[in-house]
Amino acid sequence: MPDALPPRRAGSLTDTVHAALERRLLDGLLAPGSRLNEAALAAELGVSRGPVREALRALQQTGLIEGEAHRGMRVRVLEAAEVAEIYDMRALLNGFACARLARLGDPTALRAMVAAMQAAIEVMDRDGYYRLNLDFHEAIFAAAGHRRAAAAYDAALREGWRSRRESLESDANMRASNTEHAAMLDAIASGNAAEARRLGEDHVLAGKRRWLARL
Repeated sequence: MPDALPPRRAGSLTDTVHAALERRLLDGLLAPGSRLNEAALAAELGVSRGPVREALRALQQTGLIEGEAHRGMRVRVLEAAEVAEIYDMRALLNGFACARLARLGDPTALRAMVAAMQAAIEVMDRDGYYRLNLDFHEAIFAAAGHRRAAAAYDAALREGWRSRRESLESDANMRASNTEHAAMLDAIASGNAAEARRLGEDHVLAGKRRWLARL
């Protein structure tokens, strides 16, 4: 059973519960289709049912879970066509961020993240690679300095989390993904915005192909 939440200020309890449940979803601890029982979750987290109920409503609004009449909440199950559209949207946004960064910044700090991902690959730390990969793309959007694009990417990423995680489970896929990361950074460092955009889009679309190959 997961640990209960640490004591927090009353005003932030719902946010804390929301973050804990979201992390379980994104880490794959709650599988698509799983029923979400308020009472059981409250007991696990050591809180009352009120904050859990509010957190579940917020997660429903972001598309991570869904409600069914007379059956409560469950982890959302996405159709293949929905996942494909999410990849397409992420590709456009990632290309935009890479092109913007090529005009604005120095990707030196991002290279250390690529090196860390490579180190995770060498020891077959899939969970570590997945989390570093999330951090890497978040860092690209932060450096690109476009909050609306970052928010849209984050929303799409969270909605389609499972397909992305599954597409990065094999050694070959992790290596291919990180090779694409390095190529993106080379284009960004050269200041070639058009090439950075192309490689940024191609990277996500390559992830889509890796996901499709698993179906």
